[in-house]
Amino acid sequence: MRGIYATIYIQFSELPQTINLHSMYTSYYQNSAFVSVLDEGSAPSIKAVTFTNNCQLSVIRTSIPNQVVVISSIDNLIKGAAGQAVECFNLMEGFDTTTGLN
Repeated sequence: MRGIYATIYIQFSELPQTINLHSMYTSYYQNSAFVSVLDEGSAPSIKAVTFTNNCQLSVIRTSIPNQVVVISSIDNLIKGAAGQAVECFNLMEGFDTTTGLN
């Protein structure tokens, strides 16, 4: 298997409990062809994104006050520089974002 599995810790000075992080991330990426925000309690998998241009995300509040963990997985050979170059070219030229990547 190949890929990048990133675990990112974010410490906020203040993060109200009323903010639903999962809904916020889901809403932000709802129109993304290649980013999936996983259900709460699920973790990204490199195996699930291997040989694709997809990115899986998971967002979790930790037991530490005002701390969030974002976990992501990508296939670094496709979603890496090559896939990003094709995706950016599609955006710049007005093509469908998925052209050449599905």
